[in-house]
Amino acid sequence: MKPTAHFLRLAVISMGLVSLACIAALLSERAGQQSYANLPINPQVEKISSSSPSPSTTIVAKQIHPDDEQSITIQDLVEAVTEPHEVSPLPSVPSNWRFAKYPIPSTKAETHRLDHPLGKKFKRYNPWNHIDSVRGITPDNVMVEMGDLHFAAYIEGEWHEQNFGPPCTAAEHPFGNPSRRFGNRGLCQDGSAFAGIGFNNWTNPKHHIHGWSPTPHFDHSSGKIEYVIAWGTARAVPQDPSKPADLNGDHYQYRVGADKRNPSQKGVLPAITHGRARIVRPTWRFYIATTMSPNTLKQLCQQGKLPPSLPFSGGC
Repeated sequence: MKPTAHFLRLAVISMGLVSLACIAALLSERAGQQSYANLPINPQVEKISSSSPSPSTTIVAKQIHPDDEQSITIQDLVEAVTEPHEVSPLPSVPSNWRFAKYPIPSTKAETHRLDHPLGKKFKRYNPWNHIDSVRGITPDNVMVEMGDLHFAAYIEGEWHEQNFGPPCTAAEHPFGNPSRRFGNRGLCQDGSAFAGIGFNNWTNPKHHIHGWSPTPHFDHSSGKIEYVIAWGTARAVPQDPSKPADLNGDHYQYRVGADKRNPSQKGVLPAITHGRARIVRPTWRFYIATTMSPNTLKQLCQQGKLPPSLPFSGGC
């Protein structure tokens, strides 16, 4: 979680500072050299060139809010596999899709996949994120700030964990059509990622964002992964802090998940888990996806065997 992330105020001045468009170009150039896990077949990672329209925004530091979620509780973990999305069905996919109303796996959808080992077929794993427009309109000066994506796999009684960093790549897709991709709408700065309608060339509120981090994957070949969990953080921030912003308008939902594949596999990948979507608010919130059942979560909690890097607090 990055509630204390510090930002530099960017301004286009004649001496000493580079423009935001140039920063975006450099970041995208770096992203283009990575091997992202969930690109379409024959992926072409699009670069934000210096000739592209630059985001008309200035990102500044935002103070810690007393309502920021500081930790994850056992209730949060259980609700991640028992409760529907906060706005359900998801506006980003057809209502009959298997994860449209509930996370998968969960006690309401694809229950048989809870506590089910991943098997030997796949050897590469990565977390991802989604940003959905709740209203299908351009919000008033609001975008999503995202913290690091975390992934942990339970293998032979031990957690293997990886912090993937912020999801700097944010691929724009039509709702329900992940095979079409319009460009990278994300931007990373000072340890956070940013994306939003009206920011960095995301202009169509009928589209959504599917993103991932520059760290491309978690490799493990034993076939003995029993459970996985992914988590991340997000909050609503103004695109231009000098102007009014409708931060409390519940404009976006955010969720995380994880995919599996083999090193040579490309295209739309099979998901391990689609996490529970929650509203993005002006305070930091946690977003969780897991394959563990409520009973397993409680049992591991009681045994003190939840992932060591999971910011857990409270009783079991």
